[in-house]
Amino acid sequence: SFQNPLSEKDRMKFGRMALIEITKAIAILETEENVNPICTGMYMTKARILNNLQEYEKAINVLDDHCKVEDFQATLELLSPESRNSHPSLNVFETKMMRASVYYDGGQLDKSLQLYEEDLLPSLRGCDTGGQDEYKNSNSDTDIHMLRQPPFAIVEQVVAYSPADDSNFKTGDKICSFGQVDHLNCIGLEGITNETSKAFAKGASVKVVVVREEKIFVTLQFTPKRWDGGGLLGCAIAPIIPRCKMSSESGSEEDSRYDYVWDTFRILCRIARIRYKQGKNDECIQKCDMVLAYHRHVDEVYEWKALSHKALGNWDKAIETMNIAILYETPGNDRNTARLVKIYQDLICASSEGKGNHTNRN
Repeated sequence: SFQNPLSEKDRMKFGRMALIEITKAIAILETEENVNPICTGMYMTKARILNNLQEYEKAINVLDDHCKVEDFQATLELLSPESRNSHPSLNVFETKMMRASVYYDGGQLDKSLQLYEEDLLPSLRGCDTGGQDEYKNSNSDTDIHMLRQPPFAIVEQVVAYSPADDSNFKTGDKICSFGQVDHLNCIGLEGITNETSKAFAKGASVKVVVVREEKIFVTLQFTPKRWDGGGLLGCAIAPIIPRCKMSSESGSEEDSRYDYVWDTFRILCRIARIRYKQGKNDECIQKCDMVLAYHRHVDEVYEWKALSHKALGNWDKAIETMNIAILYETPGNDRNTARLVKIYQDLICASSEGKGNHTNRN
């Protein structure tokens, strides 16, 4: 809540004070009955404070002892559906995200990466929800699917007698998957183009899952082919640009669906950060590009991409990336913009201090 950044000394001082107070509060509440939701949320807060104090092992111990998935599920059962939203600390997904952050901050990069890639990211893909053909045409099942696999593109127009028309595409269909392409790897519309070209070369069909009229899921078999019009599709497709998640409060069911897209962005950014720390710069850049293909206002993603280009010796690309970051990452946030300008200026200075030209330099 402080307007200006705290010094390291003051940050640790206030952190210690917060730790004392949260420990007192937990001790008092543990003597009461029927306060499980509050206690569980306070343990989460205590773990977060310990992480900020760089006491990573203690933070993990708190999560292990008091914030296990089964504890959250048992606690949530005590709450009415209306009151669950008032306890954001009981969010299992956010708990795992914090655990991954503690691992990262504590230098356990492999554990952090494993949690992001093998647990959190698959949970957003919907890997354990069954095959897509098994979804029934009901509103509840539609909500489940869109939460786990949100649409990444929309069909704006279908030309009569085109391959898309023959495959039963309809104007307004929102594409959730196009062959092997989904919201995690679409890279704008490039993924659809590649899947179409590969299928055409093989004379094969592509399985496409769309949500129609915001209510039902339809599985289509699309066969790309030459026709009287141009291209292989015969329809106009535009990317769906998720809106920025401004707060933890969900305004509508549609907003909650987009939250999952932004959660995906958060995970991809953190995976990119880990890959950079591990020296796997090409993988870092790939993850950053996946995010930026969807949205250009995402914190930190430009920074990790630029630093990876710098590590690979691609100074021109690093400088260009930070120049774009200054314009688009967080417009209106003067403090962060100043930080981005400093990184940009440092890159320019480093590139001009007798270390060779900007391009392809090690």
